[in-house]
Amino acid sequence: MGPVRLAAKTAIALMAAICLVLTVYGRHEIDRQTAGFHDDLREAQRSLGRLFRPTIARTWRTDGEASAMYVVEYTEQTLQAKDVDSRMTLRWVWLDEAAGSHAPAAAWDLLEPVRAGEEVTAIGIGDSGEARMYSYVPIIVGIDDERPGALEVASSLAPLQERTLQARNAVVIAIAVLFGICAAVSLAVGAWFVGRPVNALVAAARQIGAGDLDTRVDVGQGDELGTLAREMNQMAGDLATARAEITDETEARIRAIQQMRHADRLATVGKLASGIAHELGTPLAVIAGRARSIRTRTVTGDEAITYADSIERQANRMADIIRQLLDFARRRSATLEPKDLRPVIRESAALLKSLAQKSSASIAVELPGSPIESAVDTSQIQQVVTNLIVNAIQAMPDGGTVTVGAAIRDVAPPPGVDEPPGSYACVWVRDGGPGVPDEICERIFEPFFTTKSVGDGTGLGLSVSYGIARDHGGWIDVGDGAGGGAVFTLFLPRRPSAVADPQVDV
Repeated sequence: MGPVRLAAKTAIALMAAICLVLTVYGRHEIDRQTAGFHDDLREAQRSLGRLFRPTIARTWRTDGEASAMYVVEYTEQTLQAKDVDSRMTLRWVWLDEAAGSHAPAAAWDLLEPVRAGEEVTAIGIGDSGEARMYSYVPIIVGIDDERPGALEVASSLAPLQERTLQARNAVVIAIAVLFGICAAVSLAVGAWFVGRPVNALVAAARQIGAGDLDTRVDVGQGDELGTLAREMNQMAGDLATARAEITDETEARIRAIQQMRHADRLATVGKLASGIAHELGTPLAVIAGRARSIRTRTVTGDEAITYADSIERQANRMADIIRQLLDFARRRSATLEPKDLRPVIRESAALLKSLAQKSSASIAVELPGSPIESAVDTSQIQQVVTNLIVNAIQAMPDGGTVTVGAAIRDVAPPPGVDEPPGSYACVWVRDGGPGVPDEICERIFEPFFTTKSVGDGTGLGLSVSYGIARDHGGWIDVGDGAGGGAVFTLFLPRRPSAVADPQVDV
């Protein structure tokens, strides 16, 4: 309907302009013809007066006033005869105050030039109420002390008014007919040359907007709409190429993120290796001793069974340690599900216990009794918590306590994080180290930025952790602890609908 309305508007605008021009022209033409008729009628009246003026003047001088008046009356009767001209009337008028029945029909102030011998034409209202034209032709008889008089030639303007009305009606009818014809033609032409191609362009634009970049449109015209169609086709081709490039770049970026996150996991596994070796050493020693006693028959009977049970427990302990390490290092697809964060924190602390002990540090866990829920990928959040705890341990070269806790807080996101204020699940890690200087806080989450010595860190841990937090709709904040040291806080939205699926394998 849009293109049809456009064609209709164009047709109406065009017809309005044509009607305006025709109206002005018709009005001008009618006025011109009316003025011409007035001029012709005035000239005819004056010619009639001039025609009879010599006869009347001569009769007046030779036969007297009565004979002259008879000539005027006879001429009037002759004019009214059907075979002559019934449009005009002729009578004698006196141009003084004592004119009586011979007083002129026009106003006295208009007749001053007639007294001076000039011809005058005026328009007035007759006895019947119709408009009439009066022409006055002065007559000089040539007698001393004669009264000023003139011939008054009058004609009704009713025929002219009727003709003018008919002309106006004809102009109105012609304009209406022309308007209808041109409107129909304009609508038909507009619907074909504007509506049809615009509809095709609109349909193509909707398909392109819906993602079908293989859509092409051909309006079969070489005008501006044809140019627009060709440009739209070119745009669709360019968008298809750009989308393919963006898809390739996005896939490459996702692969890079996957590799970076997995590399960070493997780096953490490397840091855990020595601690894990220590954790495995004790149960291996127990297993070896118990097995040797059973083999040499140092123990027998029920005591041998007890030693076998000990061997099984220590083997299960080793299997759990190895399973935790493998679970942490294994690459898997991200899946966001509502989870209680407390088990994730406990498992991360347990996994890093040996690493902390090797660095003369301890890990304290402070968790509330009620669940701390958020829609998360468990392995990704475990990687974030693990990175924060590892950094906290490394921030205390002389040992100390790393405190890990969780709570629910109502907060407003910091600048640069486009998330709504509200209730967020918080996981914090507090260390007893020297803290983080302000100049470092601005760059601490940049990839490959590190203040550690060569070989102690890659600069990926915090960057990867922050990326995981943003993929979950949250962020990481860093600040000073109440008793010194640094506090890293992970904020995660509690509403599952507010969490975006990052679609990244880790």
